[in-house]
Amino acid sequence: MLGKISYSLLNNIAVAIFPVITIPIVLHKIPLDTYGEYISIYLAYTIANSIVILSFSSSANRSYLESTLRKEEEKCFIKLITCQFLLTIPLFLIYTTATTIIPTNNKAITCLFLIATISSSLNVDWYFYAKQLYKMLFWRNLSLRAIAIILLLLSIKNEGDITIYALITSTLIVSTNLLGFLMAWKENVTKPLKITKLLDAWQEIKSAKHFYTNSGIATSYQQLDQILIGSLLGEAHLAKLNILKQLILVPTNITGTYSKFFTTQAVLSRSTGTYKKTIKRTLKGFVLLLLALAIIGLPLGLPVINFLTASQADYSFKDIALCAGVALSTSAAVFINTQISIPLKLEKINTASNIFVSATSLLTMYSLHEEYGYLSAIIGLLAGETLGVLIMITLHILYKRKRNNTNITISN
Repeated sequence: MLGKISYSLLNNIAVAIFPVITIPIVLHKIPLDTYGEYISIYLAYTIANSIVILSFSSSANRSYLESTLRKEEEKCFIKLITCQFLLTIPLFLIYTTATTIIPTNNKAITCLFLIATISSSLNVDWYFYAKQLYKMLFWRNLSLRAIAIILLLLSIKNEGDITIYALITSTLIVSTNLLGFLMAWKENVTKPLKITKLLDAWQEIKSAKHFYTNSGIATSYQQLDQILIGSLLGEAHLAKLNILKQLILVPTNITGTYSKFFTTQAVLSRSTGTYKKTIKRTLKGFVLLLLALAIIGLPLGLPVINFLTASQADYSFKDIALCAGVALSTSAAVFINTQISIPLKLEKINTASNIFVSATSLLTMYSLHEEYGYLSAIIGLLAGETLGVLIMITLHILYKRKRNNTNITISN
């Protein structure tokens, strides 16, 4: 158990630390507004990947876990892969729509991230999470990112090399997806290959409707706010906001790793009658993890981020404090979703919460953008995520009371 969670944590640190290392490499050679243009196209890839593939991955993880109880892993794996190949169509449509809306003149970067977007249909990280094969994930991500960093150090020399940066980044995405797919295929598929009926695959896609809805709503305040800031205030403000969001990802990736690691135990404990005991133990570890991250992150955040950006953005401690608040509320939301909503199959609660998060975040950002600039998006996100957590807690309490009242009525 300890070895698995250690590799899980190391894997997410490897993923989260990559932009922390690459940002200074880029910003020491490339101005903020040019970096902002790159980010605007990268956001189109992120939007498509988040709405389609990452949302389906949450459902796929649960489906594969349930198949292990029935000893039908290979059948389920083939069905889920078929689903992802079908999802290539909405991937393409969402990316091309986003790049049409986002103003950009760099067609080369747009084409590079189109290839990266299509390759997301090969992303089967849900398999590694379901089987808790974190060691394989860690070494794959670490080795490929190490190669990418070396290439960046050798290649980025001046402002015109932003396309090379995009080439290296998109190649990293494609190679990560392809290598993971080949590793998972080797572990699951035997000969002869059993073809999944398209109707079965379609039913599986439909069963993930709450995950798509949640992801689509979440995209509105995780990526759309950046697009709006870029449109309202320019690409330099977009770059500053994106860097802060990269900073937030470091602690939230760590807490998210913890929460997702214990999702398997939470789901399986429902069938063994140990669910409450499992949640209490997991919650204690989660609180201790948050305290450790706060002790480390608050004093070190400002000097680190100003160093990484070569002081181009000129951040203050206010930025760091607001980011810490966002990280805390986001981590809490992920914990509730992975440990309670998903095991109880109550994704609709997360959907309701995300609607309020989206509306609050975007309205707050728009009303404050003239006064606070890029920071208005962080303020909006803090307000939205905090409200979202309170709504999730309230709805789960109401659901529990309703269920208890129903049980009492049945027993009478």
